[in-house]
Amino acid sequence: MLSHPFIQTALIAGTSIALLAGCAGYFVVMRGQVFAGDALSHVAYTGALAALAVGLDLRFGLFVAAVGFGIVLGLLGGRVNADDVIIGTTLAWVLGVGVFFLALFTTNAANSNSNANVTVLFGSIFGISFAAAATAAGIAAGLVVVLLVIARPLLFASIDPAVAAASGVPVRLVGALFLAVVGAAAAETSQIVGALLVFGLLAAPAAAAGRLTDRPWHGLALSAALALAATWAGIVLAYAAPTFPPSFTIMASAAAEYVIAVVIARRRATGRARPDAVPRRTSGPVSTAQALHARLTAEGHRMGLATVYRALRVYADIGDIDRTRAEDGTVLFRYRPDPGHHHYLRCRSCGYSVPIHSEPFEAWTATIGSRHDFTDLTHTVEVLGTCSSCWMHRGEG
Repeated sequence: MLSHPFIQTALIAGTSIALLAGCAGYFVVMRGQVFAGDALSHVAYTGALAALAVGLDLRFGLFVAAVGFGIVLGLLGGRVNADDVIIGTTLAWVLGVGVFFLALFTTNAANSNSNANVTVLFGSIFGISFAAAATAAGIAAGLVVVLLVIARPLLFASIDPAVAAASGVPVRLVGALFLAVVGAAAAETSQIVGALLVFGLLAAPAAAAGRLTDRPWHGLALSAALALAATWAGIVLAYAAPTFPPSFTIMASAAAEYVIAVVIARRRATGRARPDAVPRRTSGPVSTAQALHARLTAEGHRMGLATVYRALRVYADIGDIDRTRAEDGTVLFRYRPDPGHHHYLRCRSCGYSVPIHSEPFEAWTATIGSRHDFTDLTHTVEVLGTCSSCWMHRGEG
């Protein structure tokens, strides 16, 4: 098998692109940008058709369209992710352009390269040349390096974008750069499995890794390993059973990995904490995510810090907990006894909090807003001090 030149080139291209797809896909899944990843693969197809229609190399169209669209999504979105409305609206327009270029290519240029359209859609890893495989390997290696360079701020921005922005991380710029890398990954991966199936190689191994570990760096490495295993297995299966195209066998292997990961995760679920097992009421009035993670670990729960952050963010979004900051900028989480609006009197030593309410202050904020023509006002007041218990202990010391 390995003596065949087309297998050698397939393994060279497949290995490099699988590692890229696994690394990029892990952050795609973590950041909840799966729809964006799927959209980029379709945009890559439109770019390839545009290049073919005007007589250019289809790879030029793949990269320009996918990378450009990724940057646009990152810049048009908020400080973290472009929302589904932006993605869907832009994608609909791009697909419309794709229909135009498809018609143009079919009527004017199809005779000179009649298989190019099918190749872009479904990939042709066994038909790739050695020069193209070497180019793909070089581009993939460069993109993996870029991804590893931005991995730490990207992880920070993915787990807690508000804290990352407050810490000086350019969240929006990092997000745009990441989507540009994902776009380039989609363009590269299209050469193996086709534009229609890129989504599977980006998402399935990463989702399987997320099922098997909560540790971000372990998950990143595992996602790359699973994508590589799916690609190798797909190539071997396609060679052993020529009836099946390699794109199908690669995708089938990736899907099988995810199913196996789900089964393993469910078997390990007994005695293991889930995200919804993170207690809303912490051991003290306020707690950091790190302290809560340490408490869960001490109690024997197997849960990563990223999972704790995600769970706390969910509870904060639905109003079960409040998020505030200590005087040094540390983010603190506090159980909210009821869904109403609260202000707090908090001890700076032990974190003990007392909900307070002031009718004059609420009336004053409404008056100020009305005076300056502001509506939909929000505010939080937190008065810091030292509780009597801490004051007594300080006196005893």
